Amino acid sequence: MTEPIPDLFLSIDIDEGQYFTAPVREISVTEAWADFPAEQAPLLAVGQQVNLLFTGLRFTGTATVRAWVAYREEEDDGARCYQFQLDRADGTALYGAIQRRHWFRVTPDPFHPVRITLRPKGKEGRTAALLNDISEGGLSALINKEEEWALAGSDTFEIALRLPGCDAQIGFSGEVRYRRLVGAAVQYGIRFHPEAEGFEEQRERVRAYVDVRRTAMMRRLGGAKPDDAA
Repeated sequence: MTEPIPDLFLSIDIDEGQYFTAPVREISVTEAWADFPAEQAPLLAVGQQVNLLFTGLRFTGTATVRAWVAYREEEDDGARCYQFQLDRADGTALYGAIQRRHWFRVTPDPFHPVRITLRPKGKEGRTAALLNDISEGGLSALINKEEEWALAGSDTFEIALRLPGCDAQIGFSGEVRYRRLVGAAVQYGIRFHPEAEGFEEQRERVRAYVDVRRTAMMRRLGGAKPDDAA
């Protein structure tokens, strides 16, 4: 899913300090679209690796993201439209920095994946899942698409997980807000129930993990920091 970002720009350093800059039309964790005017339209080959420098009002500093040219379209006036495929880790960090959500969302360290279990409320049996991202307000998880047949009729789940650096298992009650196919898996977007007993204590544990991962993700972008006032 992409979204328009009216105050975000990307630049490409093509040759020894010669920068080409364009506003970002759409962006997601995995891709970015930009329209370069005729006088600022670089000639890039599809498949070419580039370093994109992002600047904008949503964070301070410059975010450097590794990317590949996935699509190029020539306009009648000489302008060029590009779609860039973003490095997954860089793109996730960038998207976290520019998002306007109330809670900052982080992804697990790829070297320390987090496994969770989902149990439909009021039912027996648990389903294993892999944590995709998490915030103080919710998480998304990936399950085998075969499991979706058994879970499709359930919207409320009891969730259990153990986060790196946390000495105890964490449990939440949550509601599925969306489901979508991601490759061979199904991604569940789950919002926590803040009224559930013990929620504040569990949220503090998530907050500690989010703070650690947030620092690591921002460091990956070369010093860019989200605008907390947004």
